Amino acid sequence: MCLGSLDFRKVRTIRSILDESINDLITNHRDVLCNDPLRDFIRSRSFTPEKIIRTLLSFGSKNTESELIEIVDDPGTTGNINAAFLQQRRKFTDKCMPFLFDAFTSSLYAEQSLGLNSVLVNGYRILAADGSDVNVAYNPNDPLTYIAKKNKKGYNQIHLNAISDIGTGLWVAASVQGIHKKQERRAFVDMLSQLHDPEKAILTADRGYECFNTFAACIEAGAKFVIRIKDIASNGIISAYDLPDSEFDTYIHTILTNRRTKETRSDPDKYTISPFYTEFDFFDEAGEYEIEFRIVRIKLPNGEYVVLATNLDEDEFDLNAIARIYELRWGCEVSFRKLKHSIGLVNFHSWKMEYVMQELYARLIYHNFCAAIIHVLSPKQISIEGKSDGAKTCGAASGARKIGIAFSQAVTECRKLIFSCTRRLIEEVINTVRKHVQRSRAGQSVERKVKPQSNRPFGYKGS
Repeated sequence: MCLGSLDFRKVRTIRSILDESINDLITNHRDVLCNDPLRDFIRSRSFTPEKIIRTLLSFGSKNTESELIEIVDDPGTTGNINAAFLQQRRKFTDKCMPFLFDAFTSSLYAEQSLGLNSVLVNGYRILAADGSDVNVAYNPNDPLTYIAKKNKKGYNQIHLNAISDIGTGLWVAASVQGIHKKQERRAFVDMLSQLHDPEKAILTADRGYECFNTFAACIEAGAKFVIRIKDIASNGIISAYDLPDSEFDTYIHTILTNRRTKETRSDPDKYTISPFYTEFDFFDEAGEYEIEFRIVRIKLPNGEYVVLATNLDEDEFDLNAIARIYELRWGCEVSFRKLKHSIGLVNFHSWKMEYVMQELYARLIYHNFCAAIIHVLSPKQISIEGKSDGAKTCGAASGARKIGIAFSQAVTECRKLIFSCTRRLIEEVINTVRKHVQRSRAGQSVERKVKPQSNRPFGYKGS
């Protein structure tokens, strides 16, 4: 079998997995698909459930009617297609698109020929958790998302919490909260329950996820974790312990309790009293939970320190390995950038939150569709040393930079495969995607210039 034929089969397999996931939802899970399984989607309509889902996946930055005119291929279609589409999409339940997201993503990993499970570090997948604010349409009547500004027009935001597979670039779990109900630590625990085979993963996160409940959730799920925490001079977890102001690698063993008795107060070396305002889900009947984890403090070249909490074995992962795993967390930030700017997360086509959620999960699904295709066309293997097998490099050996497929151009080409999947089209997509390459920015230390990605108002979405 030639390489071109192998690439064709892999891309066709990804498209087939999407087809099968959609058909399974429509055929076998009508209670998840629609609000009234006995009446919804019974009569013949131009917008079938499958066509609605594919339309949501293919939505770009234009207004709704312009998007639908390009999608509807029946020249005899008359009437208001915008109203027809809206009438059908409101039949979907809130669980419909999240269910499809989970089914499609898990099926991609289950397909051995795609090799998505082969990107490992010492046998573990590296998963990074983070959150990002997403602007949605202006709606001052929504108390969960509206942010008022004095003497200025307010705006609306939701908070997307998500877990990204660093090796493949796919999103594997997601949770959405109103900006005024943002709780990243609670979302982390909820997303942990969405993971398949968490015992084969190392979850890494920044300081916003520092808490005993997060550590215990990973331990109870059988997952490994590398989470950055506040330094010894702060008010974080380790501020209560006598630790040296230098690099160290030590273990903390304590009994968490919500009991404020003479026994627990008088023995701080044995007990850690949980503040009344913090959540902890794993206390036993006596109000206690015994926990042990590892703390490493690493000195950076600039003289500052990074403190990481982990349950990785010291015989298998030394300080350098743990530092490298945490460094890989930055891939989640890159994935958020792709989701917002390349996929177009902020280009919503409704102000109603139920429809915003449909489109948000559709963006996650389409992101994974594109990321899977890019992965099979340019496979990479991440290791502790930061090497990459099968990836081209450029420049001198000392400062070599990896070359990979440009995500933005791939997004445009992959959208053609949502509604059609002929052999000729797949070959055209593969050839075009491979022509657009770019250098990786990994290892750069340039200061990041943050530019918020605002929601694009409906009135500015031209045809």
